[in-house]
Amino acid sequence: MTEREMEDLLAQFPDDFFPGRGFKLIGRQQSMRGVGLFDLLFQDNRSRHWLIELKAVPLKITDIDQVMRYFEELCALHPEDNYVPCFVAPNIPRPVRLSLDGQGVEYQEIHLAEFLRISRERGIEPSSAAQTDVPGTTATKLALPAIDAPMHIANGSAVPNTKQESPFLLDKAYPFATVHGIGKEAEDIQKMTFPWKGHSWGRGSAVRRWHMTQLFREKGVLEQFYQQHWPRGITDGEREERHNLGVKELWDRMQSQ
Repeated sequence: MTEREMEDLLAQFPDDFFPGRGFKLIGRQQSMRGVGLFDLLFQDNRSRHWLIELKAVPLKITDIDQVMRYFEELCALHPEDNYVPCFVAPNIPRPVRLSLDGQGVEYQEIHLAEFLRISRERGIEPSSAAQTDVPGTTATKLALPAIDAPMHIANGSAVPNTKQESPFLLDKAYPFATVHGIGKEAEDIQKMTFPWKGHSWGRGSAVRRWHMTQLFREKGVLEQFYQQHWPRGITDGEREERHNLGVKELWDRMQSQ
């Protein structure tokens, strides 16, 4: 069974995987310009919006940063809504769980066997049907609308976008700072917390990126970081910095309320 087929099952039968939450699919395979593509967006029976990132392999700590960027962008676009970032993976090691707990990110382990069980019960044939057929059942192909191209959200509307852009990566920035003698300053940024009343935000990755950008610029190593670890920053760094600054200002406003 492929990751796409797992995502199809989550999208069409959320109650089978998340009983009691009343999930309704409101977004899928969409991206915010300059941020990237997210997997699934559900609304639950408490009107919260669950941003689900699916992994078909064991979850890694380095996976967390990307889903937080989607989360922060959605919260910046729609601050009136309550978003919940969440991972679904077959295996979430304990160190990763601890990191997710510390950052306010929900998670759920769903093993391949569970996907196969639900697929069989729903009479759906996965790509590995030869190994998963159940006698006495009639399998059908999973029928969900085809997505011709990824989408991005602009001014509240989804429009085609075939380019998925990579972000300024904090997991590269912190070691880079240590090598250049500013590890203490970077550590202080990494330890920053951003409580936001009424929201489930566990951290402000965009705010940290903004501070790291300012630190690198102040120390004269920003261009070197771009060249070594984020070449896109040479052309798109200013745009990302504006985004990060916008999130930082939003944090500041919410904290002052």
